Amino acid sequence: PKLKSASIVSLAKQSAPNCKIKIIGARNDEKIHEDLISDNEKTKTYELADRYVIFPEKQTIKEATKLSDNFTCSSERKEVQFSEEELKDIIDECRQFS
Repeated sequence: PKLKSASIVSLAKQSAPNCKIKIIGARNDEKIHEDLISDNEKTKTYELADRYVIFPEKQTIKEATKLSDNFTCSSERKEVQFSEEELKDIIDECRQFS
């Protein structure tokens, strides 16, 4: 599915709004952004209105659009991000179950 993403800072601010945040940077081998479709997969990936479909080998779906060779899907480049209010609502909803 084409889902929204959020930065860890936004999530921390909504989870604990009164806590001080100290950014220390990435540790060795720690990823800053998640690649959601790899370079290997993009040649087999098609786009529908609400999702990406990664087919094995040469299967396709006629309603889907073939992705361009320079396409990337990464949390870093997501055009749609959760708003602060959406994150707060999600966190509040999760707290109801804990």
